Amino acid sequence: MSQDGRCEADIKRRIGLTYAVFNKLANIWNCNRLAMGIKMQVYKAMVLPVLIYGSESWTMRKQDENRVLVAEMSWLRTITGISDCSTSVSRKSGK
Repeated sequence: MSQDGRCEADIKRRIGLTYAVFNKLANIWNCNRLAMGIKMQVYKAMVLPVLIYGSESWTMRKQDENRVLVAEMSWLRTITGISDCSTSVSRKSGK
C-alpha cells in the first residue's frame, strides 16, 4: 500500500503472480478429457487464492476493480475455450 492509500502496485503484483500460476496449469485448461466442472474446481482451488491473498486490505478504486475483472475474464475465457468476445458476438450477429 502506498502512502496515499492506493494498492495499485500490490494489485498488479497479485495479478502477475496469478497469471504465472494460471499459465503453469495450461495442460489442465487445454485437456479435452477433463470436464468443465473439474477445471473450475482447479481454478477456484489453485488460481483464485493467489489473486485474493491479502485482498481484504486493498482499497479498491474503479480502475483497480476493472483491472482485476479483465484478468479474471481472460482466465475464464481460456478455461472455457472462448478466444475473444468480439468474434463470438460478431458470429452470433452474422457479421
